[in-house]
Amino acid sequence: MHEEQGAVFQQKPFFRFFSSLVNDLHSMEVHLGSAYFHLLVAISDTFSSLQPMYFPGFAFSWLSLISHRHFMPKLLLAETARLRLYRGTLRLFLVLLHDFPEFLSGYYFSLCDVIPYRCVQLRNMFLALSRSLSCSQTLTSATSNSIRFPRWAVYHPFCLTRFGTESPEMKSGLDQYLFNRGTPAFLVSLKERLKSSTVSEGSTETYNLPLLASVVMYIGVSSVAQAKSRSGSPVFNPTDPGVIALHYLATNLDIEGQHHLLSSLVLHLRYPNAHTHWFSSLLLHLFLEVKDDRFREVMTRVLLERFVVHRPHPWGALATFIELLRNSKYDFWTKEFIRVAPEVTILLESIARSIY
Repeated sequence: MHEEQGAVFQQKPFFRFFSSLVNDLHSMEVHLGSAYFHLLVAISDTFSSLQPMYFPGFAFSWLSLISHRHFMPKLLLAETARLRLYRGTLRLFLVLLHDFPEFLSGYYFSLCDVIPYRCVQLRNMFLALSRSLSCSQTLTSATSNSIRFPRWAVYHPFCLTRFGTESPEMKSGLDQYLFNRGTPAFLVSLKERLKSSTVSEGSTETYNLPLLASVVMYIGVSSVAQAKSRSGSPVFNPTDPGVIALHYLATNLDIEGQHHLLSSLVLHLRYPNAHTHWFSSLLLHLFLEVKDDRFREVMTRVLLERFVVHRPHPWGALATFIELLRNSKYDFWTKEFIRVAPEVTILLESIARSIY
């Protein structure tokens, strides 16, 4: 029928049939017991044979069926299914990485905002490329150029994401503080507002992560723009209000908050550009100025997480970590947490050898 009718093929009756079948099976889930999952697997085999490659006229209905709320979520309860989905997602984005790197680079903030922090390799894919640098250029340049490479003050990032805070009130408060019209009391209120007002059942997060990521990006972008308007160059200035605000958060947040804050900062260590330079300089500044080895340990962990997975690795993260390891003013190798366990020392030395 699909071949005979061609472009006038009516997919709605078949969609209704399969949708009703999935709904009916769900209504009998309690009575079917372990057979319920096997029935879903059988239906998934049928959907596989009906994929758009063979039946393009059924594509929209097929997409709706495989994402059905009583089908895909049930299949993903199996560990093997989740692993296959993750691998399939990696392969999909590898294709996009090869064919449309500008898309991933431009929407990196929105994409990373919806991807769990533990999916480091997937996040790295969105951060490793720019419009003008290929994958190999991005990875090799970090080991051959200093972190003070002058191009960082020239190129501006390619970002298509619209970002901001959740409320006009907070944005107004941030703007006033960043333009030196706010009060130190604003930082205290900002710290409290970053925490989630309600924690959903089963969730262990106590911070509003999308809001924290938006605040970090807004402060960074605004600080770079202000520096450029003052001097014509987006030079990092440790006395800027944005730097002081993030220093306050780094000092006063608990360990969990510090980890989320640093993860949001490291997110912007991408290809050589003004934002990468500013956030890299900020991280190195915080490593020196925050007098707490626990904070330095968390920063080391957040950076290490970017390199213990397969490539690609973001240029900015590599360059920042190399500077941290090489520059004697940071005294990295003398920190106590480096020697807390032989495994940690061996891991750090191994990664240091591989990225030098």
